[in-house]
Amino acid sequence: MSLVTSIRINTTVNLWIAKLARGLATGLLALWAGLSMVVLTAAGYVFYLHSQQINNLSLLAVLVLLLVVLTVQIFRDSRSSGLSTPASLAVAVAVLPIWPLFALWQTFSRLARASQNSQKNRQTDRTNLTNSPPRRPATGAGLVSLIVGAVLLLAIVLPAWISGYGVVAATALDQANLVREPVGIAGTGSMYPTFPKSKARDELAQAEEIVSTPLMRRFPSGFELAGRTFFNTPIGRGDIISFSNDQTKQLTTKKLGQEQGFVKRVVAIAGDVIEIRDGLLHLNGQPQLEPYTARARSTFGGQQVAECQQLQVPDDKLFVLGDNRKVSNDSRGEIGLVDVDDVDHFIPWQSQPGQLDTHWRDTSQDLAESSIIQLDVDRYIAALNNRRRAAGLAPLKAPPQLATAARLRGQVIIDTDDVSFEATTSGYTIRDAITDAGYHNIVLGESIVQGYFEHDELIENQLELPDTQAFLFNDDFDDIGLATVQGELNGCPTQVIVQHFAGFQPPNYSTAEIESWRQLLDNLRQVQPSWQRLTEIPQLYDQHRDDIDKINELIEARARIAQTILAKLEANQWLTPAEQDLIEQSEELGRQQHTLAEKLNNL
Repeated sequence: MSLVTSIRINTTVNLWIAKLARGLATGLLALWAGLSMVVLTAAGYVFYLHSQQINNLSLLAVLVLLLVVLTVQIFRDSRSSGLSTPASLAVAVAVLPIWPLFALWQTFSRLARASQNSQKNRQTDRTNLTNSPPRRPATGAGLVSLIVGAVLLLAIVLPAWISGYGVVAATALDQANLVREPVGIAGTGSMYPTFPKSKARDELAQAEEIVSTPLMRRFPSGFELAGRTFFNTPIGRGDIISFSNDQTKQLTTKKLGQEQGFVKRVVAIAGDVIEIRDGLLHLNGQPQLEPYTARARSTFGGQQVAECQQLQVPDDKLFVLGDNRKVSNDSRGEIGLVDVDDVDHFIPWQSQPGQLDTHWRDTSQDLAESSIIQLDVDRYIAALNNRRRAAGLAPLKAPPQLATAARLRGQVIIDTDDVSFEATTSGYTIRDAITDAGYHNIVLGESIVQGYFEHDELIENQLELPDTQAFLFNDDFDDIGLATVQGELNGCPTQVIVQHFAGFQPPNYSTAEIESWRQLLDNLRQVQPSWQRLTEIPQLYDQHRDDIDKINELIEARARIAQTILAKLEANQWLTPAEQDLIEQSEELGRQQHTLAEKLNNL
């Protein structure tokens, strides 16, 4: 084969490879152009939606001018490449997003070719198969122009392009509600341990203290286009949500003097069936292992959802609970079920592990009987007395009789399903219990708590409630008795904690009350001799012996009662139940005395 033939074959192959490469490049360019058109269309749609928010007209004018300049430049480059005018416009629009990068690459390519051509022109061309004229070396002015262009691209055009697309991307995310915003978590402790709790004791101070500001996604997410919603993430089980409605506004205004939203965890969505039993949340018939709760078996019913009663969540509703179940006001109480439309921010369950689980629990033993919390009575009383001392109050004594009374009362509560203080069903009150236990005191108080608590947890929860704190710190109490009784209430396993308090307070009888009993005793002593003298009249006494003896017995009995009561009143001592009965007995004896006196006086 001759040298000329070989050269022609190689040239043909090279031309074929060049055409193939050009075809592939054209195909890739068409693909990129299509994708770029989609991006530009979406960006234009978002820009249109938010155009009314742009107040700086000069900035808008600069952006528009920049787009025009870029489009013209791309149009010129494509025309110089031999494309027709329509094709040039199409390319200009299609490749606009990547033109700065292309221009930068083109600039450095020209610099590289200029350097190569400069080296080649110093040598002698031995063979020129293509018969093309040699390239002219780049002049100094040309190099300077290329370098200046590269600097302008790097310093101005490229940052402007990146910033512009950053703004478009941020605007698109904002329009689709895919951005995350900080939401303040109050220090009430209802979401502990996922979020911290305030160390303040005052409820208002706790609500005002922000203990965490997690980034939460806005809800609803996604955006609507042509009647369809894109990038929407529905609320699911385990999500943490921020919400507000008329009920939350009313509650926070009443307690805090201002409107605030709530942050809770979604534990059930529409269609789910929930039940609270034995300290556990049951979802669709299955007990739930919840590592985010403050304590195992710490979920109990409330006024909206009673223990061991099933509730199916309606459509467009959410059942929410706080992670600190024993102090949280949530769907079990005044808040009730939450409308999905009331939600404004959320943290998906999938994004919580690794970020919010620092203080979560190990739930491997939650279903075991050993996980049931036991109350240490002695440690509770010691902790309560420490708090009373800190408040300047005397510590409470713990007589065993009062603990027995608490146990008797708790057992009756379990047996009769009656947890009312008035014992409306059982009829067995605190006074009945302390009497049966052989204890007596004047001032009595009772606290009934349902659930499982450790000693520190119980006292912390009690002291967080102002009314309960005032009750525990009552200066009139001297003694305490506490007992736990496990059993079933309305067929539902539970534990009842009964606390009995008692103390002494002087009666401080009025002068008029004391004087009335003294006068009664004096009157009885004055009339008693005249009735006794009737026994010395034989004829009268023989005829009316029974009535005369009876009236003298009545007078003597009333005098003894009056003397006993008067002594207690003058000593400022409380009357015992037996002495209270003596007063009623004296009144009955007085009525009998009056009847006999009228009979004998009419003889």
